[in-house]
Amino acid sequence: MNPMAAAVLILSLFAAPVRAQERAALLDAPLVTLSAFDRYGLMVDLDHDGFQDSVSWWWTGPSATSVRLRAWRNDGTGKLVYVWSSEVSVRSSSVSRPLLLRVFPCNLDSDGSTDFYLVFTG
Repeated sequence: MNPMAAAVLILSLFAAPVRAQERAALLDAPLVTLSAFDRYGLMVDLDHDGFQDSVSWWWTGPSATSVRLRAWRNDGTGKLVYVWSSEVSVRSSSVSRPLLLRVFPCNLDSDGSTDFYLVFTG
C-alpha cells in the first residue's frame, strides 16, 4: 500500500465527523404567529443582537389612506415578540387607484438604531 494512502486512512479515523451543510433557518417557523393583518415587510436586526427581527405592514381603513408599521423582535429562540407600532399617512382619500408600497431599513440619524423609510406610488 502507498505510504501516503495509509497515512490518510489512519488520520481519517481520528477526524471529527462533519455536520450536514445545510443553511440554518432564520426563524423557527412553527413558533411564528402574527395577527391576520400582519405580513413580513422585511427582515432586519432591529436591536443588533445577531437575530433577524421583522417589520410588518398593512393598509389601514377601508380607503387605505395610511399604512400601519409594526416591529417584531426575535427573542433568540425564533419566536417573534411585538415591540412597537406606528401609523403613517401615505395618500389622500381622493386617489382611487392602488398604491405600490415598499419598506426599507436605513439609519437616518446615526444613533445606531434602525430607522425605516416608505417608498410608495399613487
